[in-house]
Amino acid sequence: MTRNCLMPTFWAETKALATLLEQQVSSMPSNFSCFESVRLRLSFGNFLVLNTSEVLPETQTTLSIRELHESMLKCGQRRKNWQRADPQYNEQEKHDPIVSEESENIETKKMDSGYLGEAKNRCKRKENKRKNTKKKTGISTSFVPTFDHDAGKLFSMLQIALESVGYSLASKTKTSKHMKEWDRNFCSSNATKCCKIYSDNTENENSFFYSVSVALSRGYEINGDFVNNLEKSNIPIAFHISERYLNWVSFTALGNSHHNSSHLSLPDIRFRLQTTIPISDNLRKCAFGHESLSPVIWKESNTSHTKRSIFDWKPEFVRNFRKGDQTKVLYIRRRVMHLQFLKEIEETEHLRTNILSVGNVTWVQEYQKKNSSLNLDMPLEKVELTLEFHCSNLFQTDKFALAAYMMQEAIRLSDSMRSAGVIFGKNR
Repeated sequence: MTRNCLMPTFWAETKALATLLEQQVSSMPSNFSCFESVRLRLSFGNFLVLNTSEVLPETQTTLSIRELHESMLKCGQRRKNWQRADPQYNEQEKHDPIVSEESENIETKKMDSGYLGEAKNRCKRKENKRKNTKKKTGISTSFVPTFDHDAGKLFSMLQIALESVGYSLASKTKTSKHMKEWDRNFCSSNATKCCKIYSDNTENENSFFYSVSVALSRGYEINGDFVNNLEKSNIPIAFHISERYLNWVSFTALGNSHHNSSHLSLPDIRFRLQTTIPISDNLRKCAFGHESLSPVIWKESNTSHTKRSIFDWKPEFVRNFRKGDQTKVLYIRRRVMHLQFLKEIEETEHLRTNILSVGNVTWVQEYQKKNSSLNLDMPLEKVELTLEFHCSNLFQTDKFALAAYMMQEAIRLSDSMRSAGVIFGKNR
């Protein structure tokens, strides 16, 4: 892969992404064994600038859209700390824990919210030498990793798009075997790794996966993954618990702004380099209790159907889960259907690494917060497409060649999605 084969309109984005990857990877620990997972991924969707005019005074100047775009190309998001201490308990509550008679196995200690403890390599904030200098207010933004289509149709179109650019549908057994062989043949200690690679191409009619995110303190989230068996009435136990992914790189390439022709339009693309570190048993207990039990159970809302549907099951908090702890639950994410696709790229002169590209098409329902409480009645339904790039040695890889490969793969897949009928930017 050479620099000349990249589309000229994406040269600035590719160069900025490569520079950011080079800076961030070089500042990471020299051995990835300290991480539970390291993943390099991209997602497709819509980058949104949120309207803040109603809450800003008329005299307040904000960044222009051009300045926002320039700042995105300049730095993206950079993380300095790879290790973070557990949130600390309030000293008084250490000796006198607050215990509810109804929730002994859910939580026995309160957290001192907002304090994360001292990170080992946390840098002191520099004093602002220009306190009197007027600064422009930033603009709130968001990234929505989906498109405005019927969920079932979009799920089918994204499958077709992946297969059209060389991805092969993988079964759970094939994925596990392929990953083990790939790890054994190609991966060094500096390879990217994902702690959860699984595929269920045929959803079990009697069970489904869901995740619960709990905020232990400001900025510190714990995610628990569960399997709900529709034939059993017991509370599910988490099969995996981890901290929220930390972004070393969060970079957005704007799609539709590059071309006026509709047949060349592209979606917005977000690139991320993310890590997690193993969490302590103490944090596991704080989030999900001593037995790692789910804070929600699923009840069948419509029993008149002769054939059960996943959409007939609604979540509700378990009876002994305190209202104070319910406010810590940020969202519940139920997986309706998930397909995984594999594509392997051999080492080249420019890339200098083997890459296993994993495509994930996931149909989910999310129960999100509304007015400080979780809305368990109206889930947000969406279909997401992500690509994960597993590199055999991230340190030795030429970062421009890697950024160019990811950008080209995103462009190829975007073109395939458009051919399959996916419409980009409809909600802009």
